[in-house]
Amino acid sequence: MDKNKKAYGNLLKSIRKYKGISEELLAHGMFDKSMIYRIESGQRRIGFFSRRRLMSRLGISLSLFTEYLQYDEYEAYSKQREIIYAFENEDTQNIESVLVEYEKTAKKDKVGLQFALFIRAVLESSSDLEMSYEYISKCIKITMPNIKYSELSEYVLSGEEVKYLSYYLKIKSNIEKDTIDDDICGNLTINRCFEKLLDYIIEQKWDIVPQMQVFPAVLVDYWNYLVNCRNDFLIKNGNANQTVLKYLNYAFYILKESDLLFYLPSLLTMGKTLSRGIKQSEYEKYDNVFRKVFELSGNDYNKENPWTVFYGGSIYLLGDVLKRRRILFGMTQKEFCEGIFDIRTYSRLETGKAKTHDRETIMLLKKARLPEQYFYVQIVSDDYSLIKDSLLINKLINESKYNEANNMLLLLENKIDMSIPINSQFIGNKIALASIGLKEIDKNCYGNLARKYLHLTIDKSIGDLCISKMYFTSVEYNLIYNLVRYGELQKKIFDGILTYFTDVSYLEKRHRDRHLDYIVWYFASYLGDHDDKQKSTEISKILLKNTFLKMNREEVTKNIYNILWNKYDGNFAGSTEAEYILSVLLNVSEFYKAERDMKFFNQRLKEVIVEPESSEPSE
Repeated sequence: MDKNKKAYGNLLKSIRKYKGISEELLAHGMFDKSMIYRIESGQRRIGFFSRRRLMSRLGISLSLFTEYLQYDEYEAYSKQREIIYAFENEDTQNIESVLVEYEKTAKKDKVGLQFALFIRAVLESSSDLEMSYEYISKCIKITMPNIKYSELSEYVLSGEEVKYLSYYLKIKSNIEKDTIDDDICGNLTINRCFEKLLDYIIEQKWDIVPQMQVFPAVLVDYWNYLVNCRNDFLIKNGNANQTVLKYLNYAFYILKESDLLFYLPSLLTMGKTLSRGIKQSEYEKYDNVFRKVFELSGNDYNKENPWTVFYGGSIYLLGDVLKRRRILFGMTQKEFCEGIFDIRTYSRLETGKAKTHDRETIMLLKKARLPEQYFYVQIVSDDYSLIKDSLLINKLINESKYNEANNMLLLLENKIDMSIPINSQFIGNKIALASIGLKEIDKNCYGNLARKYLHLTIDKSIGDLCISKMYFTSVEYNLIYNLVRYGELQKKIFDGILTYFTDVSYLEKRHRDRHLDYIVWYFASYLGDHDDKQKSTEISKILLKNTFLKMNREEVTKNIYNILWNKYDGNFAGSTEAEYILSVLLNVSEFYKAERDMKFFNQRLKEVIVEPESSEPSE
């Protein structure tokens, strides 16, 4: 039986049983019950989009997984990403031609085609609402036939499917602004359908990311509905005030449960517009919360992107990964594929012109010293409870709860297969980080441990590698990154990591973004004497921009400036490093049109040449 099919099936079964979800409930609208059994037992391998959908229905954040795809599946995935990026950047000029290509590549996977119907509904919404409604109705019926909003609690839905239902309501409300009577809504008003959908999200036991991706997207659709039908709603609906309070409650839930400051001005405007008749004390309870967060944000807020619902995972083209690992080990194609493929076939595999069966895939992954399956998290295990433990360990270390993390690591070490290199690397790295936190070892000792675990899969000196041209697992990268973080390696390694995570053509964007906000805190210490200031300034701006998508811009620039101020005790005169870093911060301030910061960093730059009278750190 196929090891790769079995690996995915075992993990799927473990998660399903852990969450107490039946085969029939998980399969609803996608497959029959027997198909889930065949998938879990390794008898059947399903398409890429369907694999992701099943995991998403189980509430698993796809951003946690790494997956290696054959060329045909990777092509469909790339086209989907291209479509989403176009919408994110409001560039819809060529989207129709890309969509046609996507439909051809995804035609064998109905979940992939469901996405295409949703995109067509979005494209038609500005010119032909009836056609848009027809597309979104077809989209829903593909995996959610006969669903009713009044009975949502009886279903297991993915974040994407919830977004489809929300968009259906949005389009339907633009056609008929009052009540609707059809099978999908179950004789509920659109307003009640939105509330049912938002309540469903809150009640789900989704893990980690999906809930906070989906909730804002649906809430924005609800807000648009209330704005579009505001006058009719206030006049006809007797419980309009109650609806406003419910909406504010949903918005407050977002602020309480996450750090998303999405559309805060819109929330305030919406609350005020629809607050007629509400007791002043009731409204102020929410208004004060929004105002406080808005003030703290320095008028710089995140607009939650509804397209994040469809993101997830570190997805790679198998041939490209193998090529980069082969180069990493300094092997020729002939040496690498010996005993597995003839060189001509393998050469075509690297360029995406040939496919490989799972048996050969496993042999090639083993030769590349990678986990021998196409779908895995940061550790390789079929036991979902162990995967959850590994994720919790990350969280504990990030929160500086080193004792708790260390205790969990010792238990996890006895439960997972430590003969698998990536598992040993994960455990070893986390134990070392916890030990640094507990001050049981120093940074030099960490460097020795990191090199030891890296050598399980990479037996070359990291200083000799051209990092931007290689492929590393997330665990390998973490080891390299922490070596840089603790000042172990040369600046060129740090530069290599920056290039590695800004190589758009190779690395999945969301995978990069998870790391960029960490890197930015350390860049000031390593780039001060960079030979190519223009290049490194651009890289730094990219890093900072990605960080600002998640954090307050002023907070980040102040922290970086304070690092510099502490290093030079406020005296920047004659320092090329200070000149470089201050110029980066000035460029970023100009990028965001922050006049106060521009003035501040301009003055600090003058102090590089002129001895300053005083230069207190930014408050």
